Amino acid sequence: MVIVKNKVQISPDDIKGNAVFTDMRANMQLLLVLASLFIFCSAAEETSEPHYVVIVPNQLSYPSTEKTCVVFYHLKGPVNFKIEMNNGNSDRVELVTEDKIDGPNYFQCYSFQVPAISKKYEMWNFKISGEADGLKINRTKTVFIVKLFNSYIIQTDKYIYTPGQAVHFRIVTLDRDFRALNEKLPLVEIMDPNGNRIGQWRDISPKSGISDFSFQLSEDLPFGDYTINIPKQKSSIFSVAKFIPQKIELKINLPWKIVPSDESFSLEICGRYTFGKPLKGSLKIYVCELLVNPLEGDDDYEDDGTKHSECQYIWNAQTNSRGCFTGEIDIRYFNLSTKPHIRQLTVSTSIKEKHTGLVEKASNHLRIGSAKIIYFEDLEYYYYRGIPYNGVITVIDRNKKRIPNEVFYLIVKVDNVKTNISLVTNEEGVAHFELDTTDWVDVVNIKGVFNFEEYDQKYDGIETQRSIFPFYSPRKSLLKVEKMSTVLKKLLCNTMHSAKIEYRINVNDLPPELNELSVIYVLSSRKSVALHGEYKVDVRAPLSGQYLYGSFHVNFPINKELFPYANLLVFTVLRNGNMIGDYTSLTIPYCFVNQVKLEFSEKVVHPRKRVGLEITAESGSICSIRSVDKGQLLHRPFEQLSKSIVQNLSFGYRQEREEKEREISLNVPDIWVPGSERADIIVFGDILNNAIANVDDIIDLPTGCGEQNMARAAVSLHILQYLNNTKQLTTEIENRLLKHLTVGYQKQLTFQTEKGSYSIFSGENGNGWLTAFVVKCLSQAQNFIYIDEKIIQGSVKWLSSLQLPNGCFNISGNYYNNRIQDEETHEITLTAFVTIALMESGNIMEDGVIVNALSCLRKGAERVNNTYTESLLAYVFSLSGDNGLRQLVLEDLEKKATNTDLFKHWEIEDSRSGNIEITSYVLLALLEQQLSSKEIEEATKIMNWILQQQNLYGGFSSTQDTVVAFQAMSGFAKSTFVPRGDTYVNVKTLSGFQEKFIVDKSSNILQQKASLPDVRGEYTVTVTGGSCVYVQTHLQYHIPVAKVYSNFAISVSTLPSVCTFQAHASFDIVAELSYTGNRVSSNMVIVEAELLSGFIPKKSSVTLLLNNPNVKKTEIKEDKIIIYLSEITHDTQTLLFSIKQITHVNNLRPAAVMVYDYYEPEEYAVAEYTFPCEKAWGHCPSNVSERKECGYPSISSEECLQRHCCYDSSVSETPWCFFRKGHTE
Repeated sequence: MVIVKNKVQISPDDIKGNAVFTDMRANMQLLLVLASLFIFCSAAEETSEPHYVVIVPNQLSYPSTEKTCVVFYHLKGPVNFKIEMNNGNSDRVELVTEDKIDGPNYFQCYSFQVPAISKKYEMWNFKISGEADGLKINRTKTVFIVKLFNSYIIQTDKYIYTPGQAVHFRIVTLDRDFRALNEKLPLVEIMDPNGNRIGQWRDISPKSGISDFSFQLSEDLPFGDYTINIPKQKSSIFSVAKFIPQKIELKINLPWKIVPSDESFSLEICGRYTFGKPLKGSLKIYVCELLVNPLEGDDDYEDDGTKHSECQYIWNAQTNSRGCFTGEIDIRYFNLSTKPHIRQLTVSTSIKEKHTGLVEKASNHLRIGSAKIIYFEDLEYYYYRGIPYNGVITVIDRNKKRIPNEVFYLIVKVDNVKTNISLVTNEEGVAHFELDTTDWVDVVNIKGVFNFEEYDQKYDGIETQRSIFPFYSPRKSLLKVEKMSTVLKKLLCNTMHSAKIEYRINVNDLPPELNELSVIYVLSSRKSVALHGEYKVDVRAPLSGQYLYGSFHVNFPINKELFPYANLLVFTVLRNGNMIGDYTSLTIPYCFVNQVKLEFSEKVVHPRKRVGLEITAESGSICSIRSVDKGQLLHRPFEQLSKSIVQNLSFGYRQEREEKEREISLNVPDIWVPGSERADIIVFGDILNNAIANVDDIIDLPTGCGEQNMARAAVSLHILQYLNNTKQLTTEIENRLLKHLTVGYQKQLTFQTEKGSYSIFSGENGNGWLTAFVVKCLSQAQNFIYIDEKIIQGSVKWLSSLQLPNGCFNISGNYYNNRIQDEETHEITLTAFVTIALMESGNIMEDGVIVNALSCLRKGAERVNNTYTESLLAYVFSLSGDNGLRQLVLEDLEKKATNTDLFKHWEIEDSRSGNIEITSYVLLALLEQQLSSKEIEEATKIMNWILQQQNLYGGFSSTQDTVVAFQAMSGFAKSTFVPRGDTYVNVKTLSGFQEKFIVDKSSNILQQKASLPDVRGEYTVTVTGGSCVYVQTHLQYHIPVAKVYSNFAISVSTLPSVCTFQAHASFDIVAELSYTGNRVSSNMVIVEAELLSGFIPKKSSVTLLLNNPNVKKTEIKEDKIIIYLSEITHDTQTLLFSIKQITHVNNLRPAAVMVYDYYEPEEYAVAEYTFPCEKAWGHCPSNVSERKECGYPSISSEECLQRHCCYDSSVSETPWCFFRKGHTE
């Protein structure tokens, strides 16, 4: 969405939901709609010439029948047109429709069968062509065809089992319409917590879509989560544990909310056996300010409660005949009116059964808030000038009930002028309002309050203020669709709904000869056209002014075909080809076609008695029943077949067997924080397993700029490519990786410039190496997700414009990491990087771009002596087939290598990230050609070194080194991949510790992990089998804050530096930074400022940091502030922001502020700051003689508390407002 001076302007990028073609004769435009429907517009000449619109879903499903809609306007004669699809290679062409039109205006939708595909998804071209008098039609757009697969439901008889029990489960096979299928299940398996297959069934034929299974658990089975798996389709988990079904159901019934002025609240606690009988017993009840249950871990039921002196408690309360205890809890003890930071109380209870002594515990939370709440009912975010703005406001009380006849005020702020409107709720607790928008121009603010003194308040966290933005369009005419999300929540299945469409048409936007204006509406769901139609507006009616106003309704049924959401789009074409329109998104309830009802014949029966069960469904239905002990659900609620679940269903290795042994030594520094140490060993069969398991955390750094965002997506891309190529890609992993790609693509577009390039931060000039990096990633990602080809080609075109006559690229600006940058070969380095990106992407507009770039590199190679640039040249000449130059460069690099028996790598001074990149590029160069056995040995040593550099999550030092390393790792793994045999890993120590692992085909990409007993120990790892395995040890520990830092200096102070009354509430943090290294400046710098417990930043002060030209972006996280700086020089850089206290916390620890180089994170510095009033905070003195006056005799309690002093008016002739202990005057 483009925001222009607080007005919303719809751009072609906003159009979602279907692929839309438009043609305006002389000025043709191709628009694309992706996910949901938005209004779209396009330009044309100043004449009413013929034009057309074609709508088709951009994602089609096979097998299915879809629709495409065609609209023609102002035709001057008959038109013959044809729509067809081809698979891109043009070896398959499928006719969608062809038709002949003879009339000035035409609208029609055509059904067609989606072409069959063999893969999971394929890209096809959707083409319309035709010819008429003065009109040629020839447009093509890419659509995505996805193959539909069956759905599976796995249902166990319970969730938790004990060793020795039998697991009974069933699998239901369904097609896309939820009809039962009897297709064979090739394999069903059960996996233990280590990924070992412990049970399997093959070629199972369902009966009426249902397959029943039973599996006997052994008596000595280890505890943990076990998996029922249908390979590449579906999996479900059950647990094996020491478990006793819960026999008692204990409930705490509380009011929805209390207010700080309340003196007490009503409490009811009820205990029942799981079969419904009331329980007779005694209760312990605690009401605390704490957010935890004080009874957790407390097995001493006879405790009298005195050790919890901060709580109100009731001991030995007795339940009545209903199994309940009711009472009033006095909360004056908590003095809530003086503690605005307390937002809830915790009620904890335990019950002891009278006869058996059986004990059960429970807890619940009681909210503290306002007595009344005002909130808006789903207001529209935009207004249309000249059309009244309507809204609904609801007022509810503390029990969540609507309040009738409640008076309140709506404050409307227009151009800094406030208008107060008095409103009263009706008998249903709702007030409707309508505002005149005739004089509105800019953003309008509205707020609901009970009195004007509360104008700046919020109620219980529910926002009572809204900003309404003007809907902007360059045309004066408009269409408006009624927003229905709130209304639809109240609708029932199989009912009709009517959507209101309002229009305002400027007569100057209409051709003079026009009698009626055609408005098109399209309702789409699940990327298919569900309903379409045309409404003709009579424009011959006499006008009272310049505008024609009116409305009409679109009626549609609420049924399962629209679930889970639908988009209603309306549009029309005006004079000169201008388009206006609007849309709304609808949330649709799921409507089951076959309704099922289940009812017992008796409400209560005695054990061993018979009971009837009546099931009602459509004739011929197959019904499957499961009964579960209620104690199971109380222990761990679960549901494998609920309504919502059904709604959410949618559619190189050694071959010989040998033994290897390796000694591993673990050690920690002499100084570390005791209790923070931990050691783990991880075993996996695939080189990328650690990354697959931790794909969300691979880049353990902020990713707020254009390069960092693309890097995260690129890592997922390399993993996806490798798993796909080696046929190890599972549905679960694929979905996770595709999500990263999709999100990365969408976010990357926010860094795109108007010229097609990409900038490091939004709003800056395009960056050459980043644009090349994006082109490479997006081009390769096209094999997995939809990416607009025009976006890529626009970037390639921009890069091509930077090419000089000698073939080199003239790219201004620094390389991302100036430590690996060499001024003499800067142009060659960047040209090599761009050339690699273009060659790997395959997206070049003409071969001359690559040919000329290679010419530049060949000429410049002889004067390159920089190790990093040489590694790039080795790879680019490997890609281009320049074997002579490749060999020369590799020979020179060989002389610079650091080589041992096990490892091989390359180094440049003080750059761990650069070392990883160089080594990875050299490995990529080696892998481009067929390797000899000697070269495989060398490549393995390089790979071993790269693996040694991985962090806990499988990533590396920064972003670019992680991307290149993963490309090298996936390339190496692909080159050496063969189907694996079983491999056994044994880890042991002399003290007797032993852990065993099995890595087979089924667990190849599973991560197996075990804790090691000693962080300072010697371990022996023995591997036996016919395949390679990868063993990593992870050692974690905390060390005290270091006093010696690398290449940065930092000092942090507070303003004020000493405690004042104001500092209790908020204060400033001042950080002074400078670069102290041997370069002119650092790379991009990150400042991470931790927040003190109980404090949050003042957002306005963080925003002001952007006034500093070096500060490019700020992010506020839950516990810290992240500041991005383009660089830091040797001059001191000062950053200032404010934080404020929202919750008082005693004994605050200092918070750290860290500065580090993003691309060389080992260059960093840390400083700490403390709360200036930490030592001033104290407790209210209980001894009256210790009270010291704070203020004056008649001071109010509010003013006293604002001074952060104590207030107590219960003792006469003593100060009522007095200092805390330790607080100086």
